[in-house]
Amino acid sequence: MKLVVVSGKFDPIDAGHMALLEGASNLGNYVIVGLNSDEAVKSDKGFVYQSYEEREKVLKGIKYVNGVNFFDDVEQWPITDLLKKVRYWYPSDEIIYASGCEKGDSRDYSPDTVLSANIQDVKFMYNVGGNIKKREPEKRTFSYESWRRLCKGIGAII
Repeated sequence: MKLVVVSGKFDPIDAGHMALLEGASNLGNYVIVGLNSDEAVKSDKGFVYQSYEEREKVLKGIKYVNGVNFFDDVEQWPITDLLKKVRYWYPSDEIIYASGCEKGDSRDYSPDTVLSANIQDVKFMYNVGGNIKKREPEKRTFSYESWRRLCKGIGAII
């Protein structure tokens, strides 16, 4: 089986996130989302728009997502912990880490980091879902009504 791992804050989910999730589902049979803690979201943005539980519920309702796992992005290279868990759970499966970032983007994780943590056989794919470009963080805010319309469009119930 091909497992595809993505990670992020998803606070709130936008078109770029949806493109990443759809692109990830096209790369393999099973998509696991590493979902950041509220603490990680707050340290990055200064506030939490939706709690971890709300974001998890929305992600689990998206057809491209097969599993959601807690992921604490406060540490410098936390992706290694998530990938170690996935490798432990699925020791003989192919694992792909799908990133929506361009290779070498400062927000992205490096394959060298994963290798230095002794995680074997993880393939990195970049610019997954790149057909929809990410907006700047300061342009991501929108009203609750806009958020509800977006959720209805992806089949989530809030």
